[in-house]
Amino acid sequence: MDTFAKIKKILEHGSGKAIVLDHETNPAFVVMNWKEYEKMLHAIDVLRGLPEQKIHHVPRPSPDQLTLNDLPL
Repeated sequence: MDTFAKIKKILEHGSGKAIVLDHETNPAFVVMNWKEYEKMLHAIDVLRGLPEQKIHHVPRPSPDQLTLNDLPL
């Protein structure tokens, strides 16, 4: 079975999405069926329609300013 046939089988019988890894097992591509692709496009359109949110950056203290009380326990 060739690679295309394997991917098609995964899409038909699985979640509708597959990650294709490169030769070093790093994620290289995300493959999805048309139904999943349309869902993703709809989600992108919804997100584009939302008002922009300002991101508030909280300054990080330098490590020499931290005490034991600052550590989550």
